[in-house]
Amino acid sequence: MPSVPASPVWRSVRSGSAPPLAKLFLIGAGMTAASTLPLLFADGIGSLATMMFISGVFFAPTMIVALSIGETAVPPSKLTEGLTWLTAGLGIGVAAGAAVSGGVVARFGVQAGFTIALAAGALILAAAFWGYRRLSWIESDSAAASASEVVSRAGAQG
Repeated sequence: MPSVPASPVWRSVRSGSAPPLAKLFLIGAGMTAASTLPLLFADGIGSLATMMFISGVFFAPTMIVALSIGETAVPPSKLTEGLTWLTAGLGIGVAAGAAVSGGVVARFGVQAGFTIALAAGALILAAAFWGYRRLSWIESDSAAASASEVVSRAGAQG
């Protein structure tokens, strides 16, 4: 549901002269991580639902960027496998987060369980920072490969 309001904004960003995917991933990871901070201050179902909605607004575009990076980084013959690994990793992360959060909530209380979301946000931000240079290379290599492909096709036809 939160991806609905994020969709028009995302479309407008990607239709113009959008920043590179690596930069968008870093921004999305930062916003996703930042949106986990208010969870520590949830004082009821209403505030929690609002905070989760806002968090989802930032998470949905970040997942789109991650899948776009996967599509760019993986050779076309391995695209299905690459996207499968990405979605499997997401499922594993969600399952692990639920299991760890459940244990933390059982042992330390509900409020402590939100620290797991905070840790997950910090982890995605750290991964985005760690991978930023490599992702930039992948995207520039892909653009160069696409440009050389166009040139070689034009040469073959002419």
